[in-house]
Amino acid sequence: MEIFERFNVENETVNVTKYSFHWECKENNQIKRWDNAMHHRQLNTYPHHMHDGNEKNVVSHYQPTLLEILDIVCIDN
Repeated sequence: MEIFERFNVENETVNVTKYSFHWECKENNQIKRWDNAMHHRQLNTYPHHMHDGNEKNVVSHYQPTLLEILDIVCIDN
């Protein structure tokens, strides 16, 4: 699991500005990656999206929290 979050704090509120949660198996094969890179404008959740299985299989996805991702990884493993 590779976890990246950039955030700022304003008026005691934490705002995530950039994120990537990359999950792969021990053979270096991507399982899923959630991120908000500024591409895939065709998706209704732009810029939020998920790569499901590989880089080319991109689907709409809401902005997940780190706790949601850890729940998915722990339940699916």
